[in-house]
Amino acid sequence: MPNYGYLNDQGKMLYGDAFPDGKIPLTSILLESARLGNKPVREEIYRMDIQQMTEEQIDSVVKIVARSTNARTILVREGFVSLGFIPIRASMVRSVSSTDLHLFV
Repeated sequence: MPNYGYLNDQGKMLYGDAFPDGKIPLTSILLESARLGNKPVREEIYRMDIQQMTEEQIDSVVKIVARSTNARTILVREGFVSLGFIPIRASMVRSVSSTDLHLFV
């Protein structure tokens, strides 16, 4: 079932090259809590669905994350692939939608 998030202005500034229309594929519209990087504080995130992203989109996001964390791109990519998703801060997303009607019953 397709789930999508829509980037807010801050999200478009960061990820707009990968998602020019601001629409990102999600594994679920439900928020999760996670530690990102080496930060001790948990943040609310959505899971971007790698299966629904193009290689170009994945590469673009990997480069953004690698640059912001001073990590090697290959390690960032391997981490996301092992997770099976790419976390995105909920603060970058203005709204979400789903065609999975079970979420609304």
